[in-house]
Amino acid sequence: MEAKSLTVSSPFLGTPTLTVGQIAEQLSPVAPDQATTRERIRHWTREGLLLPIASHHSGTGKRRQYDASSVVYDAAILIAVAGAGLHVITQQYLLDVLSMARDARHKWDRAGSRGKLFLEISHKAGGGDPVIAIHEDAVKCDPDAGLSIVINLARIYKELRTSDG
Repeated sequence: MEAKSLTVSSPFLGTPTLTVGQIAEQLSPVAPDQATTRERIRHWTREGLLLPIASHHSGTGKRRQYDASSVVYDAAILIAVAGAGLHVITQQYLLDVLSMARDARHKWDRAGSRGKLFLEISHKAGGGDPVIAIHEDAVKCDPDAGLSIVINLARIYKELRTSDG
């Protein structure tokens, strides 16, 4: 008989997970300062923007585990939003940004990952909630916006994939 480990990397069998350190390592093409990235990931977790797989991982000496299929991409988008000068705190529009970007990435992947893909966050001059849009092939800024931030999602996704292997 051969001894086999009963340890699994996820609280859900078959679901690959990553720790904060592993996420920061995978984000190095878009965020080379891993110490800052780890702190940002922890902050965004406290804010509810990045969610660990199960809450039973919290506590002293326990490492949070995140869903490997999406957390690196979500964190990369939050890094781009922060790099554009927006405060990354829990706001409904950021949850919407992450959801829309996830959907767009899946569609982009199915299409062969060759086209251009942009995320636009626009703020109207009079205030109110930001407007979020995903653009394929070309940037189309909202002409009525007082401020528009455009993030090249295709570039981020390609950089992360290239570093992954």
